[in-house]
Amino acid sequence: MEATVWRSTQVPISCVAASWKKGKRDGVACYDARSGQTIWHRPDLRRVQGLRFSALGEAIWCSMEGGPVRRLDARTGLTLATIRAVQDVVESPYSDHSLQLRRAEFSIEGAKSIRVPRLTFGMLDAAFSPDALCLTEAGGPVRCLDCDTASERWRYQPPHSHHVLRISSQADQSFYGVQWGYEHGGSVTLIRLSHDHGAFTEVCCLNSFPDACCFGADVVVTSAGDVVSLSQGKILRQLAFPQRDYPELPTPVREPPLHFAARFGTIKTIENLIAHGADVNLRDDAGSTPLHIAAMKGRLEVIRILLDAGADPRTPNGSGETPAQVAERAGHEEVVQCLKPTP
Repeated sequence: MEATVWRSTQVPISCVAASWKKGKRDGVACYDARSGQTIWHRPDLRRVQGLRFSALGEAIWCSMEGGPVRRLDARTGLTLATIRAVQDVVESPYSDHSLQLRRAEFSIEGAKSIRVPRLTFGMLDAAFSPDALCLTEAGGPVRCLDCDTASERWRYQPPHSHHVLRISSQADQSFYGVQWGYEHGGSVTLIRLSHDHGAFTEVCCLNSFPDACCFGADVVVTSAGDVVSLSQGKILRQLAFPQRDYPELPTPVREPPLHFAARFGTIKTIENLIAHGADVNLRDDAGSTPLHIAAMKGRLEVIRILLDAGADPRTPNGSGETPAQVAERAGHEEVVQCLKPTP
């Protein structure tokens, strides 16, 4: 499931959530965050990979695997626009610039369209300042680009096997990021990068799941409910959703490249990894194979590629589940049927 929250004077405090499947209990729906009442529901939408509110909150960008990105009206859910060959859109709150994520490259849209090459197989996050764009890529660096020319102002390279999962532009003329070691796990770190030169400062460690942090004005909220000051690195208060309500994290899990690509990567990246000798039956520290990861995410195309490359659908993970059982638990019926053994 994907979800995102927005608060503004134009739209009520809203939570938009999406399921992989379409239907009466699935699709994409918008809820009033205070009462939980449904504002609108789009049961016809499926295979949603991401949701993102527009800069002003009046629309929602909805990206779907194997299909075009859609711009939905935040008040009604009606489709306002469809952009083909684009996987995601990030809008600037300061100007008419936007970032479009394409299969092989990025493009900065404004007075003109400027292509920006990818450095790795997937974008993790992006944020605009008044005159720059900061983007972070899976297993790669953080780059700061000029909005008008796309020229690179600076580049921050995280430590080995680390990347920055979230990035945010703040009023103190700094970018803040959530850094984590994707290969060996470890602490989740809040970092500061100066706007002009990308000078690095470690602010503090966060008590949070790596991908469950949300930025606000001079704060970051963690999965433990901590509201942390960006400027001071101190906990200002705690919200009423303690981490004990979430499953306990196991010992940090190492995620090999093909596993990570099965979760986030493009079809081309997965095919390239297999072509260069990646083991399709390799088990990570939790006992999961790339098939388990793709089954959990409901990525049918990825599963077919892995099966064609010799992936074994009978292999159990550390919990004793086969990929088909993982898919069934996640509600991905098409994946379950694909993984069923042939008679």
